[in-house]
Amino acid sequence: MKNLNEYINEGEKYIKGLHQAEVGDYISIGFQGNRNRHVSKITKILDTNRLVDSDGNIFGRNGVIERRKGGWAKITPKGNIVSAKIITQTEFDKQYKEIKVNFIKDKIADQDIEIIEKIIDMFVGWAQANTKNISRFD
Repeated sequence: MKNLNEYINEGEKYIKGLHQAEVGDYISIGFQGNRNRHVSKITKILDTNRLVDSDGNIFGRNGVIERRKGGWAKITPKGNIVSAKIITQTEFDKQYKEIKVNFIKDKIADQDIEIIEKIIDMFVGWAQANTKNISRFD
């Protein structure tokens, strides 16, 4: 049995859908058959307990869109299901890391091999044990 401190420190666990959504929460909107997702923010909770995002779309608490008002959801095919979920901090951290890694990849790809080797040598505790092969042809 858990004591009171364990309950206090446990924190809130995310449940699927928008059941826990509040004004100011970020949501990820996607539609059936597409990998890409659109990020929006909850701006209002209606009297009917429906949620309005920054684009004006209205969602039920289960996450399914009820009215496509604007933005990304309006151009989706009518037959496809559009749904949303709350973005967790883990997802934000992963997205931030991917942006930084892609930035480094883009900047390093244009550099000479000598500069890339110096950058690799800067990482403390990392070693790369390969050698450059040599060909007779240019």
